[in-house]
Amino acid sequence: MSTAAQLYDECGLQRYFSADLRSLFTLCPFPKGAHLCQKGAPFSTFYYFVKGRAQVYTPLESGALLLQGYYTRPRWIGDAEILLCDTYFSSVQALAPSLCLGAPREAVLRAVEGDARFYRAIGQDLARMVRRNGGNTAINLSYPLKARVCAYLGYEARQQGSLSVQVNLSAATALLGASYRHLQRCLRQLEEAGALRRERGRILLLDTALFAPIEGDGYEYA
Repeated sequence: MSTAAQLYDECGLQRYFSADLRSLFTLCPFPKGAHLCQKGAPFSTFYYFVKGRAQVYTPLESGALLLQGYYTRPRWIGDAEILLCDTYFSSVQALAPSLCLGAPREAVLRAVEGDARFYRAIGQDLARMVRRNGGNTAINLSYPLKARVCAYLGYEARQQGSLSVQVNLSAATALLGASYRHLQRCLRQLEEAGALRRERGRILLLDTALFAPIEGDGYEYA
């Protein structure tokens, strides 16, 4: 396995910092099901997600989850929070074994005080996130629910490497801009049309052509 310093270089993290912060970062592996961070918990560690798969969600008082997206590609966890508050905005949970680089938040803040390179790079990352979320919102407003559900299920099939996918529909309501009741009705209609089959908590995609991405690659979930 690569060392933390090697991964720091491989991920190009030096582009974020004027100083060399390799010594601050350590390897932080997470098994499937583990939380990388939880909403409202003290923001003690600044993580860089290296590889794996994780879901980003907001827990509700009712016990339900609102899914915001996924981590499948390298990116920071806490890039918005690090400048604003001492707790995490959202929860991040590993859906597969995942690896992060982590550094103490306070040490990073001391190191980047007055560092224009850091603020510029983080600002660019946040701008891309705003653009992605805006694009997803535009799709939710422009496309019928059936197209959005099919695009989402197709994305899950590609990520899970199987046409039999496991999804949390309650959590996906925010991502797809629809209520749980409407999602269930849409799935029932797709099942009646022979496009999919629900079995044992999973959804088997039968008409694969129907689950292609929306034009222009559509949603960006990660």
